[in-house]
Amino acid sequence: MLNNLQQPVKLNLGCGGYKSPGYVNVDLYNPARDLTCDLTKFPYPFKDCSADEIVMSHVIEHLSWRLTERVLEEVYRILKPGGLLKLGYPDFLECAKNFVDNKQGLRDWWKQTIYGMQIDDGQYHKAPIITDELVDMMRAIGLKTTEITSEAGREYNKNITAIKVEPLNWF
Repeated sequence: MLNNLQQPVKLNLGCGGYKSPGYVNVDLYNPARDLTCDLTKFPYPFKDCSADEIVMSHVIEHLSWRLTERVLEEVYRILKPGGLLKLGYPDFLECAKNFVDNKQGLRDWWKQTIYGMQIDDGQYHKAPIITDELVDMMRAIGLKTTEITSEAGREYNKNITAIKVEPLNWF
């Protein structure tokens, strides 16, 4: 269905309540999604090299830390050569430091940035995403970081843009 389109294929994996126009919005919990997919089950229902862009905004930290590398490998599989990954997440080290320091007297807020809001099953943070480690993992898989920015007013939230290239050959 999705891979026969003539226009660029753009996926919003783990869209939650935020449907992005022009994207196939994929989620497990939110009924407003275009497609239901459990991002902990592999493979995802997309063909190899079929997507021009994949967005995962505040999703990766909600999946088990044991699956982080596998999820990125799956994204790599789905992206076309030169395709873009746009990934947003709270940087664990910055959030933990802000919690310990009780930055701005907002300890409960910093606790939520570490553990998630925990309103429903999809709102738990299960992976401590650390920017430097994530960039290294992505590069080894073949996702080369082109930009890292911080969210305005929430500098602990990071946004990475990466392009699909050849994976690093260590041997």
